Amino acid sequence: MNILIVDDNKDHQVLMEEALVKLIDEVNIVFASTGEECFHELIKEKYDAIVIDFNLSDMDGLEVLRRMKDNECVIPAIMVTAFGDENIAVDAMKLGAFDYIVKSDEYLNRLSSIIIRVMQEPKLKKEKEKVENDLRASELKYKILIDNMIDVVFTADKELNIISINLAGQRVFEYSCEDIKGLNFYDLIYDSDREKIIDCVKGSFAGNREFLEGFEFRIKTGNGRTKDVQLNAKVDYDNNGNVTGFEGVVRDITGRKEFEQKLFQIDKLNALGLQSSGVAHEFNNILGIILGYLEIVKGEIGGVSESVSDALK
Repeated sequence: MNILIVDDNKDHQVLMEEALVKLIDEVNIVFASTGEECFHELIKEKYDAIVIDFNLSDMDGLEVLRRMKDNECVIPAIMVTAFGDENIAVDAMKLGAFDYIVKSDEYLNRLSSIIIRVMQEPKLKKEKEKVENDLRASELKYKILIDNMIDVVFTADKELNIISINLAGQRVFEYSCEDIKGLNFYDLIYDSDREKIIDCVKGSFAGNREFLEGFEFRIKTGNGRTKDVQLNAKVDYDNNGNVTGFEGVVRDITGRKEFEQKLFQIDKLNALGLQSSGVAHEFNNILGIILGYLEIVKGEIGGVSESVSDALK
């Protein structure tokens, strides 16, 4: 690790070097006594950290930081001063200083720990960026998954005002993206079904039921159409049992209901066909008996007039 120490006090240079060499392996320390020497070294060599004393012969440490900032010299800088001054500390941090140290009894140990932190910073930053990138990728994947679902996925507050909803909500509820957020879920329920469903939901809340499953009812869409839907949801409660939120999934079952209705009609027709077949069978039985007796009559009666024969036929 290359460290540049900018300090015009030779004793302080020696003390800082001894402290850093003692605690940090493989450290290379270069000294500069003035601000100009500092910038000369920065041009010559790449440094991992720079320690700047506030009081220099040609400029103060803040000026060094300011010129580094103007020249876009991005190196972790630690400002060191013999006296504590809150304004200097604030100005140093505004100019991009990594940290600020007052030369007290323990400042050498603190300086070493700060330098170690500077060493670890790139690794920690890289790990943080990786975690953030992984989190963003995970969130994006989750959002794409939710948005591509055919079912409506939504969250609502305790009053069932919709807070967030996926793209399927626009298709099923037939409201624009702007109109659907903030809409109360109860308002979507078809008028004649609303009271019953509200009573069921509030009853579940009163019983602290965590899950609502298989609630089927009709809704009235933004375009005025009627659809059949099924609601499954999870209810969140606080420690006192009060509802705090609601996450739900709504499935459009209009097609299923229409199919069930067609099956019901087919079953009715089948039943009617069976009934008609039974009635026809009974008629055939009766007609068979009548025809049998007529044949007997024709066989028993002989020499009857033509009109009687036609009547028997």
